[in-house]
Amino acid sequence: MRLTLCIALLLMAAVAFGQSTGEIRGIVWTADGKPMAGADVVVHNAAEDSHVKVTSGSDGTFTVPNLTPGKYWIAAYAEQPQLITETSVKLELTAGETLHADVTLSKSTEHYCFVKGLLRRLDVLH
Repeated sequence: MRLTLCIALLLMAAVAFGQSTGEIRGIVWTADGKPMAGADVVVHNAAEDSHVKVTSGSDGTFTVPNLTPGKYWIAAYAEQPQLITETSVKLELTAGETLHADVTLSKSTEHYCFVKGLLRRLDVLH
């Protein structure tokens, strides 16, 4: 009986610990509605002043696992055609949750250089 109780407590602790983070998934789209492969996606946590950068796959999808709960903004850009998200997606992630965030890239040479420079500065800080 005691052994069963100990095992049950250990399993409950493992499940609770495993759900202390969340995940954000999504798709990067071009302005004409096609998935964008190779786009850089930035997921920024304002409370921790940290960010994670991933690259979208061949089907435009991206996944950012093991994120602490909090408020995030998601933006994306593509280096070669100089495409960028005009507005970032804002989400609030809770423990154990998987959120979906699609971003659409469009041509914006005015904003591209500014955002690209900002992202370079963020990389230097971390």
